[in-house]
Amino acid sequence: MQNINQIYINGQFVTPHGSEEFALFNPTTEATIGWVRLADERDAEQAIAAAKAAFPAWSRTTKEARLAVLERMYLAVQAREADLLEAIVTEYGAPASRSQWMAAWPAQNHQAGDGHAGAL
Repeated sequence: MQNINQIYINGQFVTPHGSEEFALFNPTTEATIGWVRLADERDAEQAIAAAKAAFPAWSRTTKEARLAVLERMYLAVQAREADLLEAIVTEYGAPASRSQWMAAWPAQNHQAGDGHAGAL
């Protein structure tokens, strides 16, 4: 059973302040497969503050720097495609053919966006 009790704020994984938990179900078997600890208003405020603080520096980055960040994200997603596939099958109960497409989709979007890099 998977328990997710971390959220990503300001460049690091932290434990949410919220105490509410949400059950994850396998829709095929209706079995509980995990729990997610939900963030609360305080966590949202911290995430918003972190985004606002990061924006000025990010807005000054070059197109090349932004493309490098997107490339690292692409490689990270591509490296975990098998994990994404497993999660999609388990959490959504999607057929294998649909799940394979869904797991590959984030990386495919990166490749499709290569021709639109000028918009960065």
